[in-house]
Amino acid sequence: MASDIITLSGRSEEYVVAGSTVDVFRDSTKTMTFEKVVSLYASHPGSFSMKGQQFNDPRSAFWVRFRLKDISSGKNTWLLELYDNRLDDIVLYLPMKDGSFQIIRAGDNQVFGEKTFQHINFVFQLPPLTSEESVVYMRLYSKHEIFLYGLVRSVQRYVAYTTHEYFYVSVFYGILLALAIYNLLMLISVRDRDNSYIYYILYVASTAFYSLSRDGMGFQFIWPNFPELNAFAEPLGLYCIAITLLLYARSFLNIRFNNPLLDKLILTAIVVRTLIFVIGLLVSGQFTRNLYMDFPLMLLAYVAGFLSYKEGYKASRYYIIGFTFLFIDFCIMLVEAFGVVINDVLAFYSFNMGVVIQFVVLSIALGDRVRLIIREKNEVQENLIIQLKAQEAYKDQINLQLEEKVKERTLELEEKNSQLDSFVYKASHDIKGPLRSLMGLTKVGLVDFENMPEVAVYFQHIMKTSTKLDVILEDLLTVTKLKTFQLQKGEIDVEVMMKEIIETFHHLPNFTKLEISIGVSGDSKLVSDEKVLYSILQNLIENAIKYQDEIKSDSWLKVSIQLTAKEAVFVFEDNGAGINETQLTKIFDMFYKVNDKSIGSGLGLYILKQATQKLGGTVQVNSVQGKGTKFTVVIPNGTERSEIRDLKSD
Repeated sequence: MASDIITLSGRSEEYVVAGSTVDVFRDSTKTMTFEKVVSLYASHPGSFSMKGQQFNDPRSAFWVRFRLKDISSGKNTWLLELYDNRLDDIVLYLPMKDGSFQIIRAGDNQVFGEKTFQHINFVFQLPPLTSEESVVYMRLYSKHEIFLYGLVRSVQRYVAYTTHEYFYVSVFYGILLALAIYNLLMLISVRDRDNSYIYYILYVASTAFYSLSRDGMGFQFIWPNFPELNAFAEPLGLYCIAITLLLYARSFLNIRFNNPLLDKLILTAIVVRTLIFVIGLLVSGQFTRNLYMDFPLMLLAYVAGFLSYKEGYKASRYYIIGFTFLFIDFCIMLVEAFGVVINDVLAFYSFNMGVVIQFVVLSIALGDRVRLIIREKNEVQENLIIQLKAQEAYKDQINLQLEEKVKERTLELEEKNSQLDSFVYKASHDIKGPLRSLMGLTKVGLVDFENMPEVAVYFQHIMKTSTKLDVILEDLLTVTKLKTFQLQKGEIDVEVMMKEIIETFHHLPNFTKLEISIGVSGDSKLVSDEKVLYSILQNLIENAIKYQDEIKSDSWLKVSIQLTAKEAVFVFEDNGAGINETQLTKIFDMFYKVNDKSIGSGLGLYILKQATQKLGGTVQVNSVQGKGTKFTVVIPNGTERSEIRDLKSD
């Protein structure tokens, strides 16, 4: 029975090429020509009777035939998209008006740049179609299973779908990166002795690598010129997921001490999986991408969570929830592997949705374990207090002991805060040297490879990222310095200082677009700390330059400075982009950015507020989005006669 004809009309912009709309023939010899295949269908149409969407036979090629007709009066340009981005070889035969066929070859054994459409999937433009039936043939071959699912889309639908697809995939990888960085910082601060945070980060990294190879993002953005890696990346990612998954489960659930028998079973599974991985490489010359062998490993880690919870290990509750989503993911992927798929796109991207939820829950599980440990310690302390209170004879002595413990804890906390500040300062300072060296080498690389744009673009990305990191480190150093900085007051010529600061911003792109006016009133001299005040004024001017409203033709910054014997009032008013009213209470928070387009480290206004408070002053902000922003900084003026005498005597 012939397949259903795909009728392209104005009622829809997307049509499925799979199931009842295709005829499939297995070429077990892999030698049949296009002419023989066409002749075979004409004489024996029943030979194109293979069913399903999953075909796993590396010894055979598969010929796919489907019919089209366009009754949309030629209003749309149609594209064919194949969802299996791991196909080794594709030969597409497109019917032309003169009866001939246009032949297009593609496959993941070609470099990514050879694709007509730079997309993770294989996309081809169909020739102009008419209301008469046209037949398209495809020859598909792959060393692994073939997932036959395609769509005929209009260009408009393709552009809209692709934009959303890349956006959501970017969000997915952004979440994984954020979780990895967050737990890396937790590892540094908590100093987890059982390595749970390390295995969690490796598990996230393995999953990200597997996803990159599975959805094609890795081939497009990481190894586009090395198609031979496509055959190894996905199975390698699966292997890493399986190993790091078991190591994380073993460490988080403390199986080594709580259940020695289960621990031996997990170690055995790791060794066996590694042997299979190595043997597959040495014997067959390629890695194994079999989900069936990794499902028992995932199930083992899943069951370990239930056993630990049954034995009273409360920290495993979130672990079980997280691995439930992983279990569902594996089940969907197995169903997809068996060819029983309810919604193909949902089945493919369910892995991404599931792992995000899983990693968020597992991150919560790590934090929950820390909270439980603290709670257990607190319970022990409370029980101790109750017991001590029951002994009336020792009441006074117990109270004294408790007070001493509180003092010790306070001193420890203060010491740890001091150590943390020292760590941030030393780490930022130590990183700056190698970072500056990296930036210098990058500049040399940009010069050396200026005639090789495909290489130079990587150096440009490195320079851009290094510059951002340099700004963050500089701001972190400023934050730590402010806490211990000893004020050194002296007379300051505010007008000269303003001009010096403005002069330093001539290199900024939008500097010439901003008209800056300065007005100073009052006869009193300003006495304050020059370095701290310089930092405050520099931040305010820099923000006005960077966040101009590009829509407005004339941008301005008006600076009003009023000096009295008691205080100095600085008012910075501009007609820039402005800030949303709901965000005004947060802009002085550490690392807060108004939006994703905001440049810098997110520490500028935080430093501004800390510096103002260091001088004993205040800062206020008024802003209307789209109209402008007004900052008012008030600092005390040390020009009282007693302070002047002290300064002169010094």
